[in-house]
Amino acid sequence: MKKSGLIACLAVLIAVSSVAWADDWVPAPTPSSSSSPLEERWSRMSPQEKEDLRRRYEEFKKLPPEEQERIRQNLDRLQRLSPEQRKQVVARYEQFQRLTPEEREGLADRYHRFTQLPPEERAQLRDQFLKASPERRKRILENWEHWREMTKEQRDRLREEWRERKKRERR
Repeated sequence: MKKSGLIACLAVLIAVSSVAWADDWVPAPTPSSSSSPLEERWSRMSPQEKEDLRRRYEEFKKLPPEEQERIRQNLDRLQRLSPEQRKQVVARYEQFQRLTPEEREGLADRYHRFTQLPPEERAQLRDQFLKASPERRKRILENWEHWREMTKEQRDRLREEWRERKKRERR
């Protein structure tokens, strides 16, 4: 999928998670309630929010069935998260939205490279991070934030320094 498609799918995922449209996603009203939580949420939305959601839904319907299914599965996973985990997902999405197009592309490239690693290597990297002490994890995340604040030139220069250091260590 193209990077712009990835961004569009993320936007659709967030939009679709706001109000479920397909009949099989909407729980049937119970006799004890006059309206569903979704109906109540819809009634509180502004006309602009409703129009935006309708537009996103139309975009969603234009996606290939496989892509729609993938988004539905992601939505199901999102719904199974605890409220705190969902807040974290939304916060990460908002953080992603603040990235420049170049940063998004770089992130997508790194993610693609990560997904191309053998499952054992991916698991090893995850385990290394999770097994790290809280202080080490904090340093890793701080370094990540510092990395994000660097210019492309600064990151390229640092990459080159790392490559040179690795060459020297191998000797």
